[in-house]
Amino acid sequence: MNFLPPHRLDLKQNCICTIQRNLSVEKGLVRNARVRVIVLHRRFVKVQLLNTSEGHCIPRINFAFHPSRSSWTVNRRQFPPQLAYATTLMVVKD
Repeated sequence: MNFLPPHRLDLKQNCICTIQRNLSVEKGLVRNARVRVIVLHRRFVKVQLLNTSEGHCIPRINFAFHPSRSSWTVNRRQFPPQLAYATTLMVVKD
């Protein structure tokens, strides 16, 4: 299940994360956008996009998925950010 964040999310202030869902295209909160955690709250996380200074609040959202070879659905309510350890860029130069 690569599209789901881990069950336990260990975040700290100023850590760099990626967002796992499209939340707001207008604000730049799209999938794989890199954000910095500003403040952690029980029901939301306040983040800042790396290229702007504006803060955004990200609530917990529902993740529903079907495990392989099963007929049931797993529903989890959690935050969409996932820790970003490293980013690999493939650049082709002529």
